[in-house]
Amino acid sequence: MQSQLDVVTLGETMVLFDAASTGPLRYTNQFNKRIGGAESNVAIGLSKLGHSVGWISKLGDEELGHFTLNAIRGEGVDTTNVLMDPEEQTGLYVKEKRTDRNQVYYYRSGSAASTMTTADINWDYIKRARIVHLTGITPLLSESCYELVNEVFHFAKKHEIKVSFDPNIRIKLLKNIPNGQEKLLDLARQADILLPGLDEAEQLIGTSDPDEIISFFLASGVQKIAIKNGAIGTTLPQQMVRMDL
Repeated sequence: MQSQLDVVTLGETMVLFDAASTGPLRYTNQFNKRIGGAESNVAIGLSKLGHSVGWISKLGDEELGHFTLNAIRGEGVDTTNVLMDPEEQTGLYVKEKRTDRNQVYYYRSGSAASTMTTADINWDYIKRARIVHLTGITPLLSESCYELVNEVFHFAKKHEIKVSFDPNIRIKLLKNIPNGQEKLLDLARQADILLPGLDEAEQLIGTSDPDEIISFFLASGVQKIAIKNGAIGTTLPQQMVRMDL
């Protein structure tokens, strides 16, 4: 019998080319290469804290895909359920450094991860998880990704697996899915553990009052919620002092 996993995450990780100098990209010749992905970041962080974690995704079966896979596996995350697609490419993004701001350029349209479907998932693997962690990025990658995330929610509920959800709203992706914001709100209300940013919660339900946000989602059936607000800190319901795995 296979061992239980504390957390399984699912989502896209891209390769980031981070400009090594300040100025327009047209004049930049050197970059630092690393990975970036909300779900794999959570997986890596939990692994470093000593938890057993798996990450599900799809990468291109090419050099950037193998770089990404090796980087995440090297952090102690189980990557046995990552698919390597010889027909698609790994998404990437480039960060431009300016004196007044940073600009990020995404090249993820049609990426391997955006083609994920329910047929790509080993559902017995998800059954091993105590918690499934998802974000609002994945369902906005494509219609098939939205259907996949929605099915993961239903599957987890059926098998009494807790679902953790971080809306992680990406404005540029909202246009990919009709009624994308409404669908993210529906997913957020189904979560057992909800981790919105204050600005994200305001976008979803129209209020920035933490007490109103907490009341709204707890009334929807969310069991635990933590509202993130950058350097200011995190707001929790009074009755919740920690969120144990």
